[in-house]
Amino acid sequence: MARDMAEESFVLAINENQTLPIKNINSKKIALVGWLADSEADHCGSYYNGGANVVTVKKAMESAGLQMSYSTGATPDNTSTAMISDAVAAAQKADVVIAVLGDSQQTCGEMVSGAQSAGAVYIYCQRVSLYGC
Repeated sequence: MARDMAEESFVLAINENQTLPIKNINSKKIALVGWLADSEADHCGSYYNGGANVVTVKKAMESAGLQMSYSTGATPDNTSTAMISDAVAAAQKADVVIAVLGDSQQTCGEMVSGAQSAGAVYIYCQRVSLYGC
């Protein structure tokens, strides 16, 4: 499962069909999904500096004046899939889905393992990607 996730995560890195940069983004319905899109502490990983001025993806998009819906989906710290339906619903209504997924402070770093949460995040990414993520 980890290998499948890693292989599938490189799709945008090769920019097939010239997906990036997003053209006419101000006229698009944007769904921002993912717990980490608005988590200052988790943007820095397990070596978070409490005094750091962290700009989250959500804050950066808001400061750029972009209108979007925001759904957390699955959290990186557990295996629950209960919140995925909101993110999927947002993705269905959107022209563009920006998914911010990954580890939290509790699932990365020394002496921790994120393996227990990989299942929920993988299911989440699969369900949202059905709608163009």
